[in-house]
Amino acid sequence: MAKPTWSMFSYAPMRRFRSATFFVLLLALANCGWAQGARDPLSVELFAARMILRDYKAATIEVDSFYALAGHAPPPTTTKMRPRVRDRALRDSLQPSAGASGGSAVTVRASEPVIRGDEARIFVTIDEVRTSPKRRKDYETVGFVLDWRDGRWVIRERIVEHPH
Repeated sequence: MAKPTWSMFSYAPMRRFRSATFFVLLLALANCGWAQGARDPLSVELFAARMILRDYKAATIEVDSFYALAGHAPPPTTTKMRPRVRDRALRDSLQPSAGASGGSAVTVRASEPVIRGDEARIFVTIDEVRTSPKRRKDYETVGFVLDWRDGRWVIRERIVEHPH
């Protein structure tokens, strides 16, 4: 068998792949808050979703790409979509740990975060389909008022719109 040489491989597609990968990583880092001190919409969405999800044992987690209307329980969705890079980062970050089973299927719906200085506001709804024979669907909507303190978000106020 011949020893591989550079002429056997096409370098151009690899260069495009590296450029695209670098661009996606750069956007993800910028949206994760590293470039903004973590006072960005993704950090607010992740924090609020994790706070409400800790009360659920979820086997699967879906994230609605459309923003929910703030202050409604259950909220209707708006026609505005979360930016793709942020949507993907949110979906990937909220997935249950490998091997999670026996839980329910939940869908996370979040309003568009409103950030003003060191304060953020967001509403998050969890739609839960229970795996019981009845297969009931329950929901919970929680509003969060967050403060930025010592490099992290802290809950100032938690508004339960409709516990179920």
